[in-house]
Amino acid sequence: MFASNSQVGRTRVNKIREGNKRPPKGREINKGDGFIQLKKRSSNPVKKNSSKKVGNVKQYSVTGFQKLLELQDFLIKEGMSFSEYQNYTQEKINNDKYYYVNLNDKQNAELLQRYRRLCQKKNDRNNAMEEKHNKSKEFRKQHRSKVSDAVREKKREKIDELFKEINRSTSIGVIRNTSILSSDPDRWIETKKLLFLGGRYLETQDKNWCKVYLKIESPVRAHLFDLHNGCDLSRFIEDS
Repeated sequence: MFASNSQVGRTRVNKIREGNKRPPKGREINKGDGFIQLKKRSSNPVKKNSSKKVGNVKQYSVTGFQKLLELQDFLIKEGMSFSEYQNYTQEKINNDKYYYVNLNDKQNAELLQRYRRLCQKKNDRNNAMEEKHNKSKEFRKQHRSKVSDAVREKKREKIDELFKEINRSTSIGVIRNTSILSSDPDRWIETKKLLFLGGRYLETQDKNWCKVYLKIESPVRAHLFDLHNGCDLSRFIEDS
C-alpha cells in the first residue's frame, strides 16, 4: 500500500532518474516472433581509463667540475670577491674536500679565470646602474630647479597683474595704492594681508582681480600657467 524507494523524500531539484542510476539489463523482447531483440543497456558513454605513454627519460651525468661552476654562480650572488674566492678555493684544496681533490692545475686556473670574469661583469653592471642613477638624479634636480624658478617668476608676474587690476577696480574694501606693496613671491603671505580693508563682501566689480588672486592662492602651481596638473606643467617647462 505504501511504496518506499530511493526517491521518497527527495525534492524535485535533487531527484535522480532511476533509469540513469540503474541502467536496465539486457532482456529478450517479443520472444514469440522467433527473433531475439536485446534492449540497449544505456546510452551513457562509458569513460575509459586513459593511458599515458612515457618515453625514455634522458639521464644527465654531472661532473664535479660542473658542480663547482654552479657554486660560482651562487657565490657571486652572495657578494664574494675574487680574492676571497681564491682563499676559499685554496682552503678547500688544502683540506682535501670531495670536489676539490681531483682538480688539476688547468681546471683550477679555469675556475679562477671564470670567477674573475664574473666579478668584472658584476662590477661593470653595478657601475652602469650607478651612473644611470646619478644621471637621473642630476636630471631630476635640474628639472625641479627649473620648474621652481619658472613658477617663482610667473607668480611675480601674477602679483604685478593683481596690483594693476586692484588699482583699476572701483570696489570698496581693497587697498587703493599698491605701490607700497612688494611683488616678491617670498613675501606674499604678508603682502596679501594688506590688500583687504575688510567690512564688506565681494561684489560684481571684484571679478577681475579675483580671478588673478585665485590663481596665486591655488595649491596647484600649474594654475599659474593656466594648466591642469603638474604633469602638464613639467612638459610645458621642458618644451619652453
